Amino acid sequence: MAIVGVLIFVFVFGEFILLFIEDFVGIELDFILQIFSLKWLVLFIVLILIITMVYFLVPNHRMHIKYALPGAVFATIGWMVLSQAFTLYVQFAGGEAAASATFGVFIVLMLWLYLSAIILLLGALINAVYFEIKTGKSVQEVKIEKDNEEKDDKEKEYPDDSESIQHKKLVKLKTVEKHKED
Repeated sequence: MAIVGVLIFVFVFGEFILLFIEDFVGIELDFILQIFSLKWLVLFIVLILIITMVYFLVPNHRMHIKYALPGAVFATIGWMVLSQAFTLYVQFAGGEAAASATFGVFIVLMLWLYLSAIILLLGALINAVYFEIKTGKSVQEVKIEKDNEEKDDKEKEYPDDSESIQHKKLVKLKTVEKHKED
């Protein structure tokens, strides 16, 4: 969230800040201004990376990152289109409600957040469907299989009580103590 917030701040106020720095310092920053002309491409790439990491790290199961990419591309494109369409909506249709009071701004913000959440959930659904098409199994089935394999590995990893080193030491100690008593 912090990265997205910083990105939005830089894209909204970045050119103004650079122009202020140019005027203040007297150095031309043409290269950085050219990068700002590519801000949609940079925003697209950064959002795909961030959303891919969200779809890869957040679920309670691990799947390969290639299964997180289709939903991330959809969510990125959907979020960018939603933001642009919502800007037009607020500018032409919702301007009066958004500008009249704090309550109107709150309603507009909540609507945008609701639609953004729907896009993120649709991206996750696309990832799950893509995973099922490619593997032939649902995510839940694969998770259960992995849990069973890990359970079997843990059972093999620990020795039986009768074979454990501690058990053998305890038996020797009891035998020695028994001989001392006799």
